[in-house]
Amino acid sequence: RSAGLSEDGRRVVYQEWPENAVAGSTVRLKVVPAAGGPPLLDVPGGFASQYRFHPDGVSLSFNRLRRGVSNIWTMPLGGGEPVQVTRFERGTILGYDWLPDGRLALCRAHYRNDVVLLTDFRR
Repeated sequence: RSAGLSEDGRRVVYQEWPENAVAGSTVRLKVVPAAGGPPLLDVPGGFASQYRFHPDGVSLSFNRLRRGVSNIWTMPLGGGEPVQVTRFERGTILGYDWLPDGRLALCRAHYRNDVVLLTDFRR
């Protein structure tokens, strides 16, 4: 998802990549008026994806990955610090959305890898 439109059609959210971006570059989220103008909100660094306007109409939510664990965060459109909504200690959020009544619906995954080292293997 490269851009999103608020329910009322007045705001747009998008990812901004730094000029000459390379792997590991910090992606920022920006919220701007749909009619044009300066950003209304600039979400600080850190990988954030799956951004949505919250049904309350006054905040933005996003999936933030930290130390291999993803959680949903919200941030007031008027500015302020992001607030962590979910408190998962492991796993990845594959997708989420807000229900009209403000409840959160999401899909999570836990990846497991097994490694076996075979030495001196002969048939």
